[in-house]
Amino acid sequence: MVGFAAACLGVCLAMLSSAVLAAEGSISGYLVDAAGERKAIEHVVVFVADAKTGYPLLQDSQKTLSPGLDASLQKGLEGFRHAITSPDGSFLLKNIPAGEWRLVAQEWIGADHVPSPKEEDRILQLHGVVNHVVVRDNEVTEVRIEPLGDKPAVLENDPQEGNTYVFLSAKAPFAEPIFGPLGWGDSFRSHIIGITHQSKPPLMVRGLPDTEVFVSVLNYDNNPGIGGTSFVPGKSWKQTVPIYASWSNGYYTPPERLLPLVDYLDQTPGGMEKLVEDNKDLFPGDLKNPNNLRQLYDQLESLKEKTIEVPGLGKQQILDVLAARSYGELRKYHLKRKAAAKQP
Repeated sequence: MVGFAAACLGVCLAMLSSAVLAAEGSISGYLVDAAGERKAIEHVVVFVADAKTGYPLLQDSQKTLSPGLDASLQKGLEGFRHAITSPDGSFLLKNIPAGEWRLVAQEWIGADHVPSPKEEDRILQLHGVVNHVVVRDNEVTEVRIEPLGDKPAVLENDPQEGNTYVFLSAKAPFAEPIFGPLGWGDSFRSHIIGITHQSKPPLMVRGLPDTEVFVSVLNYDNNPGIGGTSFVPGKSWKQTVPIYASWSNGYYTPPERLLPLVDYLDQTPGGMEKLVEDNKDLFPGDLKNPNNLRQLYDQLESLKEKTIEVPGLGKQQILDVLAARSYGELRKYHLKRKAAAKQP
């Protein structure tokens, strides 16, 4: 693929490493409504994730998924540790490693389980989150889960492709959508409020807060698609989520704010190479070398506060420069492909 998207997903899937966790306890809880009154709702799924990193606890082990997205994600979300509420809205999570966790509660309307990717899409109803749940050895931690809000939204992919995982968070990724999961960071992951698989668009979500929500999507096609957007629920009903991909119908228009950078790199021969040469302390070497590029991706979050001087554009965030490079490569690929298709 045009570079970044495929390499990005490949890094994410290859970087899986887990820490074995020891002492265990339990989490007992129930759902409440906005007034704090107990809700008797069954079949609500309650996921468990690390409070700091946001990585989920795995269903069949005492390990967390870390630091990327395991290839097993293609098998579905049932591989993540969860409990399902009983008719009175209560749940019990047993054998949770001691430590600090967070809970994410949601249901797929009409389903009594976590749907597999092969099942039909359902409305995603969010029921709230609980942060900083402390689990101690041989103790039961009691919690209650309050709703985040009651706002609905419909998410439309552009292009309208399915086989996509959708992640909803209360915090923004630290980098542009073109970086995919590598640009999410702990803040985005540890504030996720909902996650689902989407067989085909659109996706209906209910129970959203009235504050800004950040969406990231990951399509696991042979040539992956990655994208995202943000919106404030209640201000508009439908939201479009661009999916950047090398597919023939893949989205490739760079964000408007980065167009000057994209155009500079596209129109300046050796522009990126010169920036790398002038900032050797920030780059591992020639980015045309896959090993150097991977090394850079591995340390992406450490670059989020760093800037470099770009001729004619002044100081620019290095992450924006790297994103502009990737957006530009993708745009160039699509334009070249379209031009070739017009040839007799």
